[in-house]
This record gives sequence, C-alpha cells and structure tokens, in this order.
Amino acid sequence: VLDYEAGLNSWQISPAAVAAVAVDPRGAALRKQLGINELSAIFKPGPARQKWNQAMGQRLAGALNTAYFLPAKASFPSIKASNFNGFIMPAALAVPDQNDHAQLSAACFGNVQSPSYYGIVGLLARRLVGGRPYGRGAFGTLRYEMMEQQAIAASHLPVAPWIAFKSYSKSVFRRGGYYKELIYQLALRGVNHFLYWNPRTVKGAPGATNADDDRLNHLLTVLRRKLGADPGLPLTAPTVNWQSPLLVAGRKTADGRLLYRVTVPLGTSEVRVVGRGQIISTQGKTGVWFLARGQKPVRFSIPPRPSPVPH
Repeated sequence: VLDYEAGLNSWQISPAAVAAVAVDPRGAALRKQLGINELSAIFKPGPARQKWNQAMGQRLAGALNTAYFLPAKASFPSIKASNFNGFIMPAALAVPDQNDHAQLSAACFGNVQSPSYYGIVGLLARRLVGGRPYGRGAFGTLRYEMMEQQAIAASHLPVAPWIAFKSYSKSVFRRGGYYKELIYQLALRGVNHFLYWNPRTVKGAPGATNADDDRLNHLLTVLRRKLGADPGLPLTAPTVNWQSPLLVAGRKTADGRLLYRVTVPLGTSEVRVVGRGQIISTQGKTGVWFLARGQKPVRFSIPPRPSPVPH
C-alpha cells in the first residue's frame, strides 16, 4: 500500500516548470502527443488541463510501477498493490472531482484501485442539479461518492478504498448514520478490503479515537455476520446519478442468498419492494437491510406521498 501524493498535475506543477518544459527540445513532441498547442493552457479549465493531468497521472503511476510494483511482483507474483487515489476513470462514466473539475484518470499503480471516500465536497456543492445547488448534505455526498465508485469499478480491477475515521472534522459523515451507509454500500458493491486512515492527530488537532476504531470494527463485524466469511460477487446495482432517490447495492452471501442494503435520504418513511407488494418502514433510519428469497434480482422504490386532502 502506497500513499504517494506528489505529482505533476496542473495543481502541483509550477508555471515556471511548465514554461521550462515548453522550451525543452522534447517539448514539441509532448505537445503533439497531448494535442496541446500552448502548455500554459493546462492551468485553465478545459481539454488541455484534462489531457495533461491524465497523461501526468499515468506517467507517475508508470514510474511507481517501475520502481516498486514490478520488482516486488517478480519476487511475489500474487502481490496486490495500490496507491492513494490511484484509479482508472473511463470517459463514459466519468464524474468530476470534489471541486467539480472534469477529469479522466488512468493512474492506477499496481493492480488495485484505491480512491478515497472521506465524505468531503468542495466547490462541487455549487453544481446546479435540477436548477438548485447540489449542496453538502450527507446523503448527496454519499450519492456522489457512489457515482465515483461505479465509474471506477467499471474497469473491473479490484477496489480497496481509503476511508477516514468517523469523527473526522472535514467529513459530512461525522454525525448521523451515513458513515455506516458508506461502509455497507461499498462492501455490497464488491469491496473486500478497506484502507483505514486513523491518525491520532491531524495537523495538530485531535484525530481518530478508540471509539472511532471500535465503530468501524463494529460495522465490519456486522458485514462479516451478514455476508459470511467468503461472500460472492456483487449484483449489478442500479445506475447512480445526481438525482437518484435511493442507493441500492446487493451481493451474494457466502451461503448463496441475495443481501441488499437500501440507503435513503433523511425523512424517508418507507421503501417499496417493487412487484412484491411489500413495504419496509425506514422512518428515522438512513438505510435498511433486505434479504431476498430466491435468486431473482429485487428492485426498490420510494412510494409517492399521498396528495393532501382539500378542506
């Protein structure tokens, strides 16, 4: 597991360094390769910045592979390796980063993808969705992170995400029940390994506590009990978009049954099991479990609220 966060993307490299690249004898070939006429354009939103960042991320991952992964794999052929926020983001499913910058990625070190899901939204909160700012709500933040997860998982490489401790001050999951929903949703979407960031101090401020560690341990114990020690593959989850009213994930348990986690926005009173005439109460909860009978996939919806009766 690496946590190498340096690099050459447009937020890390200096204008002076880019100017030096531009006049380097190899600069013309690089501009042609990337399709960028003026390298200074990488500091502005647009295709030039996207192309540069994708190429530099891929170059960095290649250098780390040469230095660390390939030598290790030569001695340990079955080794698994990842780097913090190293993943593949295909164009067809790409979502913006936390600050709403459109960005593709091909920067997977080793053979495991490792995004970070810390419950943080920056300038993305200003994005207009349905004519309104997306905001920093806990359910919306989790929905955004699951959009990223579905894009990354499309490459079919394993995913071992970084998660923070529950009380992390920058996370919208620090209060309420959506921290557990993050863990449950990821596990039922196929995650088998979590990388836990739990420093005791963060830039001089208090960090993770024993209670944080116990909380995560409890959630993993619940998952082990419900899924079994060797669960099956995840089911095809409904596509998550910016306005998805539910987050539904399902996975085969070790004994072959279908287990679902249905995560709902706060204030949702019930969920309908489509086609089965079954209603599940969710009043006051952030999510519910559903263990299906048989092997037929199950769909869920929020029943429409009845219209008010005129007086």
